[in-house]
Amino acid sequence: MAKSTIILLFILTPIYIYAQVRGVVADMDMHTPLRDVNIRTDRNQGVRTNYRGEFVLSGEFSEVTFGRTGFLPRKLSRDSLLVTDTVFLLPRMSELDEVVVIGKAPQPGFNMKETARQGAAMAAPSGGMSFDLEKMVNFRARRHAKRRKRLEKIFKDY
Repeated sequence: MAKSTIILLFILTPIYIYAQVRGVVADMDMHTPLRDVNIRTDRNQGVRTNYRGEFVLSGEFSEVTFGRTGFLPRKLSRDSLLVTDTVFLLPRMSELDEVVVIGKAPQPGFNMKETARQGAAMAAPSGGMSFDLEKMVNFRARRHAKRRKRLEKIFKDY
């Protein structure tokens, strides 16, 4: 009788258990963890990342905002936060107001069109097909291409 009462009590009593959300906040450019990032939920729960960029959110929330000085703020929903364990923040770039360029006129006897035509003729391959051994063994370019694709995917999700 006591077992059935306890079981009935557990069934009829609503229990809300919310899993903790763990993750890491990193710099999008350098892929290094960021410390002291302010994380605020839509329920006014706030935490900061530790020295390794780690954070733990518990409780009920539907949206999270990440912010730090020098970086653009980022908002994520709980569902998108559960999918990934790393959140990348984009560094804030500063802009120049106005740039004034002062130049000199070309010297007499210098023909800009002819120089450009000669440079284009030197740069063009001589035949229809070309073989570039340096391009085939340039592993740094391949690595940069992979990094560029990864960054494009992150920018698309941002």
